[in-house]
Amino acid sequence: MSEGMTPEQLEEFDGIMQKDRNTMIKFLTKLGDYRQDDIYKKLLQKYNTTEGTLEILGEYLSVKWIQLNRPDYARVAQDIESEFKQEIIKAHDEIMEMVRQTSGTEEEVVARYNPQNSAPMQPSAPIMQPVAQPTMQQPMSNIQQPAQNWG
Repeated sequence: MSEGMTPEQLEEFDGIMQKDRNTMIKFLTKLGDYRQDDIYKKLLQKYNTTEGTLEILGEYLSVKWIQLNRPDYARVAQDIESEFKQEIIKAHDEIMEMVRQTSGTEEEVVARYNPQNSAPMQPSAPIMQPVAQPTMQQPMSNIQQPAQNWG
């Protein structure tokens, strides 16, 4: 994904992903009034709110950064996914041998992970339930026009 990117671009994107305030402000000044952007408005709708949070702003900036700096993102992601699939296909026998060594025969493994074709198996250990991740729901009412407030 980073092929062809400058170190400065990668640093900027990393700052946005890390929610570094200075990086976010600097990038916002390039964009103008983000509150009028359709992407930002859709994110507010997605989170069912009328006021942005640091999380929403970070998501908005990461999307905008990719649009501006990596407009071919969808194609590149698809190419990488295709390469990854091919690597897995090529390594099938090696992967299955490793699974056999730790989990039993290929048929046993397939039966274990494909319950449609076999009787339900009882897990050997308790299944962990997903834990909800805390989100930062700090209002961003202090964010107006970046150049005016954070210059």
